[in-house]
Amino acid sequence: LFALVSADSAGSTPRAAALRALDTLKDPRLAEAVKLATGMKSATMRAAALPIASRLSPGESIAALTAVIANGSVEEQKMAFRALGSLPGPAADALFVDQLTKLAAGTIKPALQLELLTAAATRRDPAVQKLLADRDAALAKDPDPLAPFRVALQGGSRLRGERLFNNQPAMACVRCHRVGNESGGEAGPNLAGIGSRQPREYLLESVVKPNAKIAPGFDTVVVTLKSGGVAAGTVASETADVLSLRDTENKLHEVKKSDIAKREGAPSSMPEIFGALLTKSELRDVIEYLASLRD
Repeated sequence: LFALVSADSAGSTPRAAALRALDTLKDPRLAEAVKLATGMKSATMRAAALPIASRLSPGESIAALTAVIANGSVEEQKMAFRALGSLPGPAADALFVDQLTKLAAGTIKPALQLELLTAAATRRDPAVQKLLADRDAALAKDPDPLAPFRVALQGGSRLRGERLFNNQPAMACVRCHRVGNESGGEAGPNLAGIGSRQPREYLLESVVKPNAKIAPGFDTVVVTLKSGGVAAGTVASETADVLSLRDTENKLHEVKKSDIAKREGAPSSMPEIFGALLTKSELRDVIEYLASLRD
């Protein structure tokens, strides 16, 4: 494992995994491996070394983390905030106060905001808690319905988002959507190329506030029949005599217009629950995946 960490010919991802394995195994050469990784050109290796170095030498970590937060790559900065959250002492709290003040002023990169807030939430320092409470109060007064979710706009993992899209049982995205020719449902729009057609704000709104803008052709219709029954679904096709509706199970129901007593629009078939169901980190990953669908 030590040889893999120090091997220039190996890729950054397996070397970072080897470094974490050395940490798990409490290898006697861990400190040497961390020192090597810290000095490497690879941002992935430096980021992997940060939390381990902070734990091994907490007294020396504040200065290093401060420098990384100021000048490191986004990947390193994320890891630095996570490492900072586990460091005890007033120096770490002071750095959180500084960074939260910058967040309130709008000078923290969007891709880093969630890491900062998540790590800061673990602190018990009154000044840190007050800044977090002030932010929550400001969000509660903000008329923008997306305000609490904007930390999820940037910085997610496309791969984790794809797994959530395809496999998260509560979301069941593929039950109603497909991407290109991949398997999935047809009750919602095909998402191929959505990242090139729509900005991230639109994608975020579509997940957490699906009724705000319903894609053309996917607005839900509810018809009350003269017999007293009800049919609902998206309009699959319509002629002068027949209305064809597609339900959430992707089944088609043909209704004769002569049998319809009343026709009304209905909310989106996509429930407005994912803002509460998903963590902010999961939501950010899903947005990153959707934004990556550009072809």
